[in-house]
Amino acid sequence: MARKSSCFILMMISAAAILMLAVPIPSAAQEGQPDYSGSLWQRSTLTGPWGCARNELAKKGITFKSTVTNIYQGNFTDGKDGDTYWRYSGSADYEMNMDFGKLGLWQRGFLKVRGMTGFRKSINSKAGSILPVNSNALFPTPDGKDTGLTDFLFMQFLSQNFGLLVGKMNTLGGDANAYAHDYNTQFLNAALVVNPVTFRTVPYSGVGTGAIYLNEVMTYTFTVIDTEGSATKSGSGTVFHDGTTVASELRFKTCIAGLPGHQLFGGTWSNKNFTNLDQDGRLILRKVLLPNRDIPLKTFKDSWCFYYNMDHYLFLKEGTTDQGLGVFARYGVSDGKANPIKYFASFGIGGKGLIPGRCQDTFGAGYYHAWFSNQLPDIVYNRYLHGNEQGVELYYNVALTPWMRLTPDLQIIEPGFKSVDSPVVVGGLRLVLDL
Repeated sequence: MARKSSCFILMMISAAAILMLAVPIPSAAQEGQPDYSGSLWQRSTLTGPWGCARNELAKKGITFKSTVTNIYQGNFTDGKDGDTYWRYSGSADYEMNMDFGKLGLWQRGFLKVRGMTGFRKSINSKAGSILPVNSNALFPTPDGKDTGLTDFLFMQFLSQNFGLLVGKMNTLGGDANAYAHDYNTQFLNAALVVNPVTFRTVPYSGVGTGAIYLNEVMTYTFTVIDTEGSATKSGSGTVFHDGTTVASELRFKTCIAGLPGHQLFGGTWSNKNFTNLDQDGRLILRKVLLPNRDIPLKTFKDSWCFYYNMDHYLFLKEGTTDQGLGVFARYGVSDGKANPIKYFASFGIGGKGLIPGRCQDTFGAGYYHAWFSNQLPDIVYNRYLHGNEQGVELYYNVALTPWMRLTPDLQIIEPGFKSVDSPVVVGGLRLVLDL
């Protein structure tokens, strides 16, 4: 353990040294058509404009985006198996977007195609916490070395403000928050990326359809998606067959004391037959130990959840739109009968560009608390679990170049498992490359 701790401390010192020595990165507007030109250290992507092809394709409405995320993470304290673990894992994410209007086909039509490949195993199963300490390792499948097609989504706007969408979609874009949403540049713990009360009813990727209305102030979405959806399956065999989720979300801009922010309200409902949490735990154990026997479990028809989040700037640097400090908060509640998380809350701070000359660096500090449902079987709830889990996470995201970011990360968690000594202390480094 001492050797691993020393290794991590050296990496943290190295990261701090890189922060001090890195060339200041100028702020650049990301609005409008992307531009991949520039020198190696100033352009937006590592591979640049591909001669002139990438910029020319962007003018015609075809853009490509690829990201490789590398994470080295481990626990300083004894984890789930009473030992320390350090592991390297990561993912490759590749995406193509097409604007049919720019292609000269028809106006207001768009297509998004996105795939993802995971590699190596993360520390999630060994850290000792219930909520995953590495969100990146959940996709496209939890701790899998799989490749999945997460999006094949067509969107057609019927007017400037109203559009329809259909196809395979990843749902991680929901519950958006300015300071706690992007696992590549912000927090790593799943509890600070998205509200976990949604995990029971909303798959990461599935076939669905929906509608969107947006204007300068608000965005409203309504989607219907296959509850059994999977990133590694087409979805044609399960779509609307044994469970469908309806999700609705409203996010709107706010201006308080002259500073910008957002408020978000959302909810989901699924008619899938879920295993009822409130039943004899011996039946569940027999079902696991004897999977081929016809052992009926009580099921619960339907599951729902409601969630809320907000973000708001406390101050902005003069002349900028995103350089400053702000706060965020989340709250969620579920039925507690099919969903093991009854209540959830989190809050924290986030910021960008507070160090002179480091206008693209971001940082955050967050706290979360999850309350588990008392409808869980007594053999599980009383013997193996505490009634809740809580933790804090700190990170600093160093923009080494516009296309390379290095993030030291630290998490301290009071775990939900009774068998794990608390607190669980997890440290890590994340390196993200935009190709």
